[in-house]
Amino acid sequence: MTRQETLAALLEERLPAASGWRIDWQREVVSSNGELLRAEADPPRLLLCDFQSRGRGRGERSWHCPPGEGLLFSHSWMEQDLLPEPALIGHRLALAGLLALEALAGEVVCAWKWPNDLFVRRSRRSEEAAKLAGILVQSQVQGRACKIVCGMGINLLQEGFPDELRQPATSLFREGRVLEAEALLVEILAQFGKTRATSADVVLEELGRRDLCAGKKIRLEGLPEPVEGEVLGYASDGAIRLQLPDGPRTFHNGEVRLLP
Repeated sequence: MTRQETLAALLEERLPAASGWRIDWQREVVSSNGELLRAEADPPRLLLCDFQSRGRGRGERSWHCPPGEGLLFSHSWMEQDLLPEPALIGHRLALAGLLALEALAGEVVCAWKWPNDLFVRRSRRSEEAAKLAGILVQSQVQGRACKIVCGMGINLLQEGFPDELRQPATSLFREGRVLEAEALLVEILAQFGKTRATSADVVLEELGRRDLCAGKKIRLEGLPEPVEGEVLGYASDGAIRLQLPDGPRTFHNGEVRLLP
């Protein structure tokens, strides 16, 4: 069986809805999200690759992973009506990733950082953490319909990372776990099938229990003017709520940096 056929069989066992998906596994692409955004409207698609030559995350930042050392995939589908809360798609996928990691590598303590990053805590009580995975959600309006593309990259086997990274990074290998990419992917997508059907309140509550920044002071960058405040929680549409000197405010965009 090819890798696609093996994956399709595993997915259909855990997620019957996947029986109609188109599944592709390529050695190299420029960007898995870009490939699916450029494709014509079709049934749900799942694209995996061993390497992305120009993979990226939020804010046009590059996402580099050596060939074969990570789980890199994008998933697309059509929504027949425009989504009222598109930001929550990324939150739902983030929760699915956390639930999958808890199921397969529960001793590795993972956390969520708004809006779409997964981190590993050095211990359940430690303030130290390193980035394990990132999510990028993009959409393309086509009349009244909307194409959703979710990309996710998870560090699996890297032994080291470049010194110039903006924040500490880690891999499951560095945390003492080796997982097969196929097994982790199937678990993530099975959990994503559940979180997509879960109410926004429950999704945000579950993420809040795993929030790296809960109650902490942060600097929110990527705005016309950076702001600093304490994380109060999250609005019903997934936006972050901060306590600022002049009172609480809600932000839908920005890059979070924890303050000492």
